[in-house]
Amino acid sequence: MSEELSSSKQHRLVQRINRPFLDGLPLVVLGPLLPFKVIIAAVRDFSEKKLPAKDFWIVMGIGIVLIPLMPVLVVVGLLLGICHVLESAKLVWLVRSRWSPQGKRLLFVYSDSPTWKARIETEILPKITQSAIILNWSKRNEWEADTLAAKIFRHWVGERKEFNPVAVTFAPWWKPKVFRFWRAFKSAQHGKSRPLEELQGELFRVVGART
Repeated sequence: MSEELSSSKQHRLVQRINRPFLDGLPLVVLGPLLPFKVIIAAVRDFSEKKLPAKDFWIVMGIGIVLIPLMPVLVVVGLLLGICHVLESAKLVWLVRSRWSPQGKRLLFVYSDSPTWKARIETEILPKITQSAIILNWSKRNEWEADTLAAKIFRHWVGERKEFNPVAVTFAPWWKPKVFRFWRAFKSAQHGKSRPLEELQGELFRVVGART
């Protein structure tokens, strides 16, 4: 299979880079739709025989009970979305006041996994070290929870999906982006190196690193 990226593949690559200020919007939009998501998921899993009949009716009942609560879910989703955006604004301002004067434009987090450790330490870190705050996920027990770097990681990256390796850039400082490398490294592991090269190149471009 050719490693040339079609427009659809390029789109899948770009979605590894998302603007964190928009992350609060799903809380506003999806909150009211929760009852229907529960019902649809139950029907899908039951039809695919992934959900026993007894559990199916329990989940359906939960979904139906939640429908009258939609106005409450709208308010909760709106409040959560607003809180997320306000926290994002606070963190961006802290980056501006604390990191920018030091020339720091990104947070980079990786681990000691053999899947990416060697490449990151030989090809990526040397080009971004001067402008990056670097954390090692394998040594997370040594992180200080109240540091700006740890707060940025928890707020915009989390620990649920493709959280490592990851970069959060602030170049310019008011326009943060999240670069998730996990999928690209997994593709490279199977001989498809182009997505990783593209993502790595875009990271260097954004932070102004010399390639």
